[in-house]
Amino acid sequence: MSLIATCKLLGVDPYRYLRDLLTELPSHQTDHLEEFLPDRWLQAHPEAKLTDHGKQK
Repeated sequence: MSLIATCKLLGVDPYRYLRDLLTELPSHQTDHLEEFLPDRWLQAHPEAKLTDHGKQK
C-alpha cells in the first residue's frame, strides 16, 4: 500500500503529511523513522485528521 493510500485510509491529510515528511525527514534521527508512519504521525498531529468530507477538523 502506498503512503497516500494509507493516509486516505486513516483519514490523514496527505498534503500535510507529505509536506511534513519531506521537510523533517532529512534532519531526523534514523533510529526514529517509525515516527513518520502515517498512523503514528497522526497521533502527533491530530489537527491533520480529515472529516468525512475531506476537510480538516
